[in-house]
Amino acid sequence: EYAARSMDIEEMGKANHRFHMIIGEGSGNVFVCRTYETLLNDSLRLATTLFATAVDAKRSADYFAQIVREHHETIE
Repeated sequence: EYAARSMDIEEMGKANHRFHMIIGEGSGNVFVCRTYETLLNDSLRLATTLFATAVDAKRSADYFAQIVREHHETIE
């Protein structure tokens, strides 16, 4: 949440990667975890671009808050 509130795009990407890797590891399936990590690594570049675009579009606070809400929903 801190990275989103402070609009730290690089840290948001890292936190997102860690968050989703925990999900992959939680599957208990090494193959699923490795495949998921590959997808996450590839999508990190896209996510960074999307986050940067949101900052430039001056709609970042709402957009990043929505991302945080969606991750909280995933946890629930």
